[in-house]
Amino acid sequence: MRTPLTGLRALLENGLADPASDLRQIIHSAIERADYLEDTINDIIGLSRHRQPGAPVDAAEQLDAAADRWRGPLARDARRLYVIIDADLPTVILVASALEQVLDALIENALQHGAGTVALRARAAHGALAIDVDDEGTGIAATDQIFDHGVSYDGGSWIGLAFAQQLTADQGGRLLLARRQPSTRFTLIFPSTP
Repeated sequence: MRTPLTGLRALLENGLADPASDLRQIIHSAIERADYLEDTINDIIGLSRHRQPGAPVDAAEQLDAAADRWRGPLARDARRLYVIIDADLPTVILVASALEQVLDALIENALQHGAGTVALRARAAHGALAIDVDDEGTGIAATDQIFDHGVSYDGGSWIGLAFAQQLTADQGGRLLLARRQPSTRFTLIFPSTP
């Protein structure tokens, strides 16, 4: 949630700093971003309070939507994001907003702690749906316990990864650190629906 909030603040500060800016458009954009943040907070509260029923999720649609949300923040750091969707993906039953929150946590982690291009890939893996999130950073040291609450890294907190792992488990899946070095890959695995 830090990155969307930071983006909202930057939008407003830039509008104030530039006397020629279209304040009406800036206010409209700020309201849209605030609405998104409110929806995110409501999703997180709802997911943490009670188990919601799942439905078939279109992985391609979820990854494309995540890419749309994150291309702008990554582009501000001169970084790219691309999506690969393999054919014949298995059907999975999930709460779509849970997958959205997990993808956002992983992409925000790549933005804050990684480098280079971020790649999202959906693929079939032994009858399950696997979603990989890669970046081209320097990787994660073997001693870093990244899924523990309150573990600091680069002056930040891994609470987003701990939350993402728990939310994934609540949906019947697993979140793994699939590759530590030379760059980072996180993999989500969700069992397919028969």
